[in-house]
Amino acid sequence: MGLTPSPAGTSAPLDEWSMTYSMVPRVVSLARRHTQRLVERTGWKGEVDVAVLVVSELVTNAVRYARAPGRVLTLRLRVQECGGLVVDVSDPLPDFPCFDGDTTCTDDEGGRGLPLVRLVAELSWCPAPDGGGKTVRACLPPPLG
Repeated sequence: MGLTPSPAGTSAPLDEWSMTYSMVPRVVSLARRHTQRLVERTGWKGEVDVAVLVVSELVTNAVRYARAPGRVLTLRLRVQECGGLVVDVSDPLPDFPCFDGDTTCTDDEGGRGLPLVRLVAELSWCPAPDGGGKTVRACLPPPLG
């Protein structure tokens, strides 16, 4: 089961935040810190550590595989009315250079990020809103209870 295009129409967000980052490895830790602060500040009821893990994996993949000179990645977080959290990471490449369905390139030493994200979130992708590149989306379900 590979990444699939995002379905149209999601719940209306209660809170939304976005930030652009240079595509360098050190932004991964910055994106993690921003995510932790944001989800704690908004009062999102889900597991903060899970949200931080998802952001870390998606931003790492964008920096690692989609880096382009002079281009940035965008991280967007939305808390939905239903209590779910949507994590969008947009990058400048329109495809997945080292991802083919459920397999990774044989010479890639990593390759566990997207399968790990799939364990905790619904994962999909769509063309980036600006018309260039793609957006990888992870939808974390509302917490139980």
